[in-house]
Amino acid sequence: MDRFFLLLLLFSSCGTTEPLTQGELQTEESSIEVVQDSVIEEVFNVQFTARQYIPYCGGAYPREDQMNQYAQLHGGFLLIDLQTNEKLALNANHKDVFRLMLSPGKYVIKEEFKDVPFKQFMQQQRKGGMYMMPGTDECYKNWWTTNLAEFEIVEGGEPQTFNFQLSNSCFTGNNPCAIYT
Repeated sequence: MDRFFLLLLLFSSCGTTEPLTQGELQTEESSIEVVQDSVIEEVFNVQFTARQYIPYCGGAYPREDQMNQYAQLHGGFLLIDLQTNEKLALNANHKDVFRLMLSPGKYVIKEEFKDVPFKQFMQQQRKGGMYMMPGTDECYKNWWTTNLAEFEIVEGGEPQTFNFQLSNSCFTGNNPCAIYT
């Protein structure tokens, strides 16, 4: 009787009825789930990366790790079809790369904050203060109209690659027109 009870206890403790969570290995070959990064071939004819320079603005001599800092940008860009004037906000993939499959035509990539009327752009960007002087209207107009890239997609053409590096300055940020005094 003791042996029967021991065998019953042994057999009942070896099985489980709890479901396995994702990534756990089951003993049946058909239910093995492998979770890993898979390589998916993306089809694209334009790709770009964007990073922003972050200057060291401290007073003391910088350490090596404080110099030449960059931040990858994940969004904040517009794609504009110059034929239809359609606009599309762009976001990077998980590897901080923007990849697009575009039909033939002429396109522009620009910063999203410039997609406002010039008067509104001036109100947002032209700032002065105790240690900062605003630049000229001409400088702001030039900055507002400057695009990151202008390109054309042709049928059967090679993929186009762009690498943008946007700059910041101490105390004026990305504004190339403001003058720190």
